[in-house]
Amino acid sequence: MLISIAIFLVVLAIMIYSIFTHRKSKGHQRLISQAQHEVTGDLTLVPFALLALHRFVVMGIPAYHSVHDEDTKTDADMVLKVTGSQWKWQYEYPAEGIKFVSTMTTSKNK
Repeated sequence: MLISIAIFLVVLAIMIYSIFTHRKSKGHQRLISQAQHEVTGDLTLVPFALLALHRFVVMGIPAYHSVHDEDTKTDADMVLKVTGSQWKWQYEYPAEGIKFVSTMTTSKNK
């Protein structure tokens, strides 16, 4: 989260600087040059690439490995894998090959 906030603040500062530096009232009467178009494109692509890198590489890969590698590492007598979704719970007993889904419902009078 701190990395995302830092990237946001840097990009915001560059945008504010560019807005005040290149405004029309300062006397700039010509169109934006090709070099400024490339810089503007970089201001959108670089933060996107940094956030994508942070999201998928820094956070995603360790989360993926912690979920999939530690799935059945245990010396217990019985392993129960429970997965929750929005209104359902999925129960799985891997050793026995049993798997079922339970839907959370209430009676109509409640």
